[in-house]
Amino acid sequence: DRRKRTEEVKVVYDQLKQQVEAFGAYSVHQAYMGKCLEKFGAMGQAERYMKKACESSGGEPRYLAMLGRFYHDRERFEEAHQCYAELRDNGMIDPDISDERFASTVEMGYFLSLLFSHQYETVMQKTEDWRMSSQFRRSLGTFRASAIKRMAEKKSRRERIIAIKDALEIFDEVIDERKGETEPWIFKQFSKVVAELLYSIPENYEFDDMETQSMVSSLHVIDKHIFDAIKEENRRWAIVAQFSALEFEDNPFAGRRTSVMIRSMDDMRKQELVEAGFKEITVTNVPETRYAFPNYLFGRAEDGGDHFCHFTAFEQRGGSWEEWRKMNVGDRLMIVPGAVQPGKATPRAEEIEICYL
Repeated sequence: DRRKRTEEVKVVYDQLKQQVEAFGAYSVHQAYMGKCLEKFGAMGQAERYMKKACESSGGEPRYLAMLGRFYHDRERFEEAHQCYAELRDNGMIDPDISDERFASTVEMGYFLSLLFSHQYETVMQKTEDWRMSSQFRRSLGTFRASAIKRMAEKKSRRERIIAIKDALEIFDEVIDERKGETEPWIFKQFSKVVAELLYSIPENYEFDDMETQSMVSSLHVIDKHIFDAIKEENRRWAIVAQFSALEFEDNPFAGRRTSVMIRSMDDMRKQELVEAGFKEITVTNVPETRYAFPNYLFGRAEDGGDHFCHFTAFEQRGGSWEEWRKMNVGDRLMIVPGAVQPGKATPRAEEIEICYL
């Protein structure tokens, strides 16, 4: 358990402290000190030791990668990017210099730091020839599709629907290349694009011809991979139910029987909440955790703002866990948005209410 691991780290840390005089100038000792201090939450000291390890080793790749991961975990993505960029410049993604696992770690860190620091255009430029890469073809395709999805979030509904089709077509290639061997992280990114599409199709929306073509293409890709990508049965069938309600001539989900009923909002209650300072959001991400259902999820308002929603903000208004665990991507919530907190990219909802009939 966590206490046991902390005690084990403390034993190692105490030994390292006793060895400072003999080994304190060595990079390996500094790196271990940094990792121990990180485990204890002493982030300033941890960073100093990790930087010392990088400097005294002359830029040893494993220590630079360690520092990059440290910055990434602290959401200091620009500094993380600098570490991974240096590793790439030093040939750490070259199969003749670096082993496959470390090269993959470097490439993953490099592109994730770009995505999380909102440098989507750079990702697009760097992945333009993704199909030509023999080593990272599938990873680069996934990063490109993710960048398309992120850029689409701020576009008009029409542009978003068309862009999502492009992203899903890339995923179709990536998943088909190694059928049955797709890594969970790729399916996770695929699922996020599916969630973005659900968010983009409100009730009674009328699609023009280009949107219809894009939607039908997207639905066929989703139908092809949804059972492999989304393992949680209730969540998967909730998505199927929402897609099956779309009246397209070639909708692969049409007539699909599900045990999930699409719920309708109580418009009268919704109006009362709006007048009380609430705003409506659509659930865009129900995270996969080790529990049967997470106690938090994410949603987006019509103005494009994202919000972090925790069960406690729902519970304080009398909400029950049984109602909470029915939530799926595409469902709607009424929230009182909180202020953006320092170091947090997404504001936390202060109050949450579900007002389905």
